[in-house]
Amino acid sequence: INGATATQLPDTNRWIDAYDADPETALIKSMINNPGLITKDNLLKIHSSLRMPMRQSLLTQEADMIILREPLGDGSNSYCKLRLVPKPLQNIIFIAFHANPIGGHLNFVRTFRNIRLRYFWPEMFSYCKKMCAKCPGCALANRTSSSAKELVYSFPITAPFMVLHVDGYNAGAQCNFD
Repeated sequence: INGATATQLPDTNRWIDAYDADPETALIKSMINNPGLITKDNLLKIHSSLRMPMRQSLLTQEADMIILREPLGDGSNSYCKLRLVPKPLQNIIFIAFHANPIGGHLNFVRTFRNIRLRYFWPEMFSYCKKMCAKCPGCALANRTSSSAKELVYSFPITAPFMVLHVDGYNAGAQCNFD
């Protein structure tokens, strides 16, 4: 659950519906299921950053999710699996990693890095940069215009247990003056 917006991250059914609603991911899904559809005309209909992975069969479908297998580049056959995000879910994923109490309104580079550990969509860096520039919480925390108005801390993936929230209330321990 995202504490700032009180919404849940999309479940599997919502991902599947979003894949079918987005024409680009629907085409990618059909090309994965039927490699005969990988033609020059169909490849021109998808984003240029996804064409080469489609040609090299690096886009796969696992448990109804479209997965980009990104080679690690160390000379081995190891891959990092990233879930391809359709357009209808991009804002939800961004908010979940940026504008919630855990995300802490980090700058666009850190927000991008945290999202990029799990997800991929074309032009994700520019999307994060544009959305962080429009974020009112980031404008409040921008030190060039004013001092920070709220706690800004690291994301728990990069530093687990760095921030500890403790409730200082103990029932029955405090008495009133009567």
